[in-house]
Amino acid sequence: MKNLFKFMIAPLLMIALALNTNAFGLNHTLKFAHISDSHITLTKADTSFKALSQSKALLADTIDQINKENGLDFVIQTGDTIDVPNEKDIMLYMSMMNYLRYPWFVAFGNHDFSVGGDITRERYLQLLTSHNRNFNFNKTYYSFKPKKGYKVIVLDAVDNSKITGNGIFPKEQLEWLDKELDSANKDTVLIFLHHPIIEPYPSSHHKILNTDEFYQIIDKYKNPIGIFSGHYHATKITKERNIVHVSTPALVTYPNAFRVVAVTNYKDKTIFDFYFKNTNLKEVQHQAKIKSILSAVCAGKESDQTTTIIIDK
Repeated sequence: MKNLFKFMIAPLLMIALALNTNAFGLNHTLKFAHISDSHITLTKADTSFKALSQSKALLADTIDQINKENGLDFVIQTGDTIDVPNEKDIMLYMSMMNYLRYPWFVAFGNHDFSVGGDITRERYLQLLTSHNRNFNFNKTYYSFKPKKGYKVIVLDAVDNSKITGNGIFPKEQLEWLDKELDSANKDTVLIFLHHPIIEPYPSSHHKILNTDEFYQIIDKYKNPIGIFSGHYHATKITKERNIVHVSTPALVTYPNAFRVVAVTNYKDKTIFDFYFKNTNLKEVQHQAKIKSILSAVCAGKESDQTTTIIIDK
């Protein structure tokens, strides 16, 4: 009887492993790399805290590390791809990102567009759709389904009416967000944008001015939700009910790092696994730390770097 039991159970275990099952039923893992604030420039020297002269080298190292990661579904940057809006630097940024062996996407930041200049939202989109075969969206906010059980929503809170670091959600985009969340059904939702919903530290000149309107929409939905941002050049993870808020540091300021994130859906919970990845330019990182007056905030605590967050369903 024991031998018969082993004979029967072994194939079942093999099938379970092949299907990636667990005690709660089928699970599906989505894995992606999150980078932010590369501030690519060919002409600008370092500022008091940005290693702009090393922006190309830092992004190149990040791309090399990401290409060595196995099983990524996509790569996304949450804004400030370039430091000053100009076509030459945009083309450099895109040519570098096209070395990625994974599909890549962008949430736009306040450094990516010019007020009254040549690099409008429409022009950047035109360049992006022409030079990124995976980007076929006609707006700077968009959505896609990378895998069964997941929905990605990319938002654009950049105020392009004036030169400002503050963000604001237009009414039509919030209405669109409501429809996207409603159509997500039971999917785990991953939202990417440049400006964080929860500030990693207070800054009246960088925050979103109408987060209350955002919460009026998001609070209607109980899906597991991850909100990923940059802008503040800080490392922070905050759990809020069914939401995980994730601020990822800038490549050009200390700690010159990015993230790899694995999200796994189970029947009764969703698990977010965060892996903090330092760039390999150690001397650049050392100098960036010396220049930073907020090095501890920018690097975050250990719990803001490599950690696991569980959202119960």
